[in-house]
Amino acid sequence: MRRLLSIVVLFPIVGCGQESPADPVAVKQAASRRDSAQNTGQSVPVSSASSGDLRETPPESHGKVHGKPFVVDSVQLRNGILEFRQGRNFTADSRVMVFLFLEDKGILPEQRSFAVEAGSGTFNNPHIHIGWKDEGTGRSQTDVFMKDYAMTLEFGTEQERGKLPLTISLKLPDEQNSYLQGAFVADVKGFRIIDGQVDLTSDSFETLKHVALTHFEAAHQGRVVEILDARDGRFTHASENSQQWGWYDVEFQVDDGDPDRAKMVFTKADAGWAVHEILEPHQLFAAHPVNVPDENSRPREVIGYVVARHIEDELAARNETRPVHGTSISTGYNPTSGFAKATVAYQFAGDDAQQKTAFVLRKTDGQWEIDREIDPSVKVNLRTGEIETD
Repeated sequence: MRRLLSIVVLFPIVGCGQESPADPVAVKQAASRRDSAQNTGQSVPVSSASSGDLRETPPESHGKVHGKPFVVDSVQLRNGILEFRQGRNFTADSRVMVFLFLEDKGILPEQRSFAVEAGSGTFNNPHIHIGWKDEGTGRSQTDVFMKDYAMTLEFGTEQERGKLPLTISLKLPDEQNSYLQGAFVADVKGFRIIDGQVDLTSDSFETLKHVALTHFEAAHQGRVVEILDARDGRFTHASENSQQWGWYDVEFQVDDGDPDRAKMVFTKADAGWAVHEILEPHQLFAAHPVNVPDENSRPREVIGYVVARHIEDELAARNETRPVHGTSISTGYNPTSGFAKATVAYQFAGDDAQQKTAFVLRKTDGQWEIDREIDPSVKVNLRTGEIETD
């Protein structure tokens, strides 16, 4: 039985009738709510509708999605995709996504307007995706509209960093007459270019690719460097006691030489993202956390680290130096009994077959340790740590 020090790794890792003029009182009230919401990331309606299907909509609703009232809880603009969400969970209860196909996703569409007439048959317009949860199964459903809808979308000017006001009127040609209308303030996320320079503080894989390219260009001055591919990227969340960090497996080429790969670890400070270290191709990101462990580490994070270190040690014992990618570690544990199961999958470069294994772990004297290796297909009773049989 091997015993490993527990160190934390944070895992961060789609009809409409004619509208009556807005009531002046409603507009004034909405404007007041909008002013107060702009500093909180909330969204507010411009006005309540008063004709057609809109009469059945609750006053605070911004529209309907697949026949149900749609109340926008958050709006986000990320890399040219504008998303309106209802619900605060990771998976939205309902959502409307507008794919803008901006020429440069890093530049905000300030003072830009998008107008699509009803019945427009071109596919060159923004594409609309709506999503909702099936009432019977709870599963997410999606519908896509590339033409035959009507939309007016107008962006204002960024009022403060990361806050972009907009108004939208959208009517979709589905049987349920889905629509969205209102004035909102979008939270701007993702890759950004400000005053001609890449914003190094933006949490985006494009930002990490730019930082990687800058690093390689500095290391190969006077030569042409190109990023060919990047995969296995993840971010952690910053907290009071830990630094935000992330990683990316980058393939690059210098001049016309053979492509090379670098497993790059990044950290974020006040000045933005920077390269922290570069791992060996056969090493696992999860086995090399940036942050110092503490007693408040979450069990899943500690288990993931312990297992990653074990896999790395086993590969070293076999003198295995082939690059490893696509690593995933899924865990389940019982905090009362102190038993856990971790399932691991990864691939060697050039090998189509996925390597899979699993482990039973046990917590002893406050530390998680690997008890034994098992077949990943078997089920473990986490109350007893024993294999369950049919």
